[in-house]
Amino acid sequence: MRAIIAGMIGAVITSLLQIILLRTVGLTARQHVNRYILEYGTGMRCLGIAMLLLGGLLIYGAAHASANQHLAALLVSGSGVIGILCLFLEVFLSASSSTSLSFIHFLPGGAGDRFRGQKSYPMIIPA
Repeated sequence: MRAIIAGMIGAVITSLLQIILLRTVGLTARQHVNRYILEYGTGMRCLGIAMLLLGGLLIYGAAHASANQHLAALLVSGSGVIGILCLFLEVFLSASSSTSLSFIHFLPGGAGDRFRGQKSYPMIIPA
């Protein structure tokens, strides 16, 4: 029961930290031709690096689990590490662009075509 409560507390702390750090995104927008390019700020990038270190600790803890818990520890820590790597890639490799007509999420340098593609969302303007 303590592990569930500790996990929930950790999730709440992480969510609050991301909410606070995501507020820096709008402050770093730069203008390119007729669109604004949004990238993650320094705080979010520091969180990405800290999460990588946490992923290393998860793997270390799973490697030192007792013999009867080894498989479960590897599955749980492996899932956590995959999530952490996705966060790291999102923070360091992605950017968003907005115009008056659309919002585009992409990876700079054209890597988006190989990794997950460029996604464009039309702006809905109320009549």
